[in-house]
Amino acid sequence: MNTVKNNKNIAIYMGGKTSDKSRVPIGHQNIWLPIHGVCRWDTVDVGKGKILRYHKSWDWLIPVISKITSDDMYPKYVDYSSSMISEGGVYINTKFIDATYNNVVDFIDWYNKHYTQHYHMIMIEDEDKIEAQLAALIQQDELIDIFEVQVNHHTFYISDFEMVKKALLKYGKLEIIKIQMPIKEYNKIEKTKEYWEVFG
Repeated sequence: MNTVKNNKNIAIYMGGKTSDKSRVPIGHQNIWLPIHGVCRWDTVDVGKGKILRYHKSWDWLIPVISKITSDDMYPKYVDYSSSMISEGGVYINTKFIDATYNNVVDFIDWYNKHYTQHYHMIMIEDEDKIEAQLAALIQQDELIDIFEVQVNHHTFYISDFEMVKKALLKYGKLEIIKIQMPIKEYNKIEKTKEYWEVFG
C-alpha cells in the first residue's frame, strides 16, 4: 500500500490544495488543509515536519469518515461495495486503525473514479470559439456539470453555460475547472455580492 499517495488523495478529498492549486506559495511538497493548515504530503516519516497523519491518528481519520458518510455519493458506494462485503460501506474498526484506514482508501479510490475533475486554462482569442471551448469541457454523467471559475481571487460555481461565456468575454482570461457535483450540493451554494458583480 502506498501510504504517501493514499494520504494525499484523502487530503484532497478533505479540501486540501496542493502547490499548483493554492493561492499562496506553499512549496511543491506541501498541501494546505482547512483544519490542519500546511502539511507535507510527500513523506510519512516522523521528524520531517508536519505530515499527513490519516493512517495513524483517529483525530485525523474520524472527520474523513464523517464527511464520507454524509456525502451524496455514499449510498452509491454502499450499493457498489455490498457486492464484495456483506453490507457495504465504510466501517470503523475501533481496535485496528489500519483496517478503518483501508476502508477509507477504498472509498476514496472509488470516489475519484466516479467524481472526476478536469482542469483547463482558457484564453479567449476568437469570440466565435468560446462556445466550442466551453462545450469541450462538458461530459454526460449522472452528476450535474459545474464550472468552477476563479475571478479576482474569488471562486465561483456556475452551472449556466451562458453566464460563464459572459464572464469570459468580460475578463478575457479565466481559470476554469470543470467538475461534477451532486445537484443538492450545488443548490446549497450561496450567491454572494461578488458573484453578482462578476456574473450579474
